[in-house]
Amino acid sequence: MCGRFSLIEDINVLQEAFQFEFSGEITPRYNIAPGQQILTILSKDGKRYGENMKWGLVPYWSKDSKASFRMLNARSEGIEAKPSFKAAFKKRRVLIPSSGFYEWKKTEDKKQPYRFILENKKPFAFAGLWETWTKGEKPLVTCTIITTTPNEFY
Repeated sequence: MCGRFSLIEDINVLQEAFQFEFSGEITPRYNIAPGQQILTILSKDGKRYGENMKWGLVPYWSKDSKASFRMLNARSEGIEAKPSFKAAFKKRRVLIPSSGFYEWKKTEDKKQPYRFILENKKPFAFAGLWETWTKGEKPLVTCTIITTTPNEFY
């Protein structure tokens, strides 16, 4: 599960690594939290482009936008059959660039965060899904990070 992550690279470094177009600016962020706007990379007509989305998926059919805090992550196992992710899995996939992510270890009196990065310190991307929810005053574009069972290095 990914509850917090970081993105500290310059936009030019990210564009070189992931080959996408983006006209906006980004600020280095060490503690990206659920519900915040995050940089995503989509593919359309054979080109990749960057777009900011709210982290926390709201399915297009949801009656309200409060579902987003329950759908920060989507487990990859069985994702294609889950009603909340089924449509997005077929048609709306996204990359979510990152410099690292956090996991917490419980100690006797608190939780200790640990930041995981690649050994070569290069940026990587989470797989994700996105949706546009249109039942509010204006469209809300949201996304979720796809997770799976940790590997042996975790």
